Amino acid sequence: MGELTSLRETLTKQETQARKAALGKANLTELMAETVKAETAISTLVALRDEIKGAFDKIWGMNL
Repeated sequence: MGELTSLRETLTKQETQARKAALGKANLTELMAETVKAETAISTLVALRDEIKGAFDKIWGMNL
């Protein structure tokens, strides 16, 4: 669950920077850094989901 908490925090930071950018109050370097962190976290989560799904599908297809 720590990974999900970390993902939530990363996305919250990115959203905060995006809101500041929309108001013209953000440092664009920080916005880009937080956006890259969020993209990386989401990509990692999707890859993990795909691995779990693949393992589940493999187990589900076994003959007992």
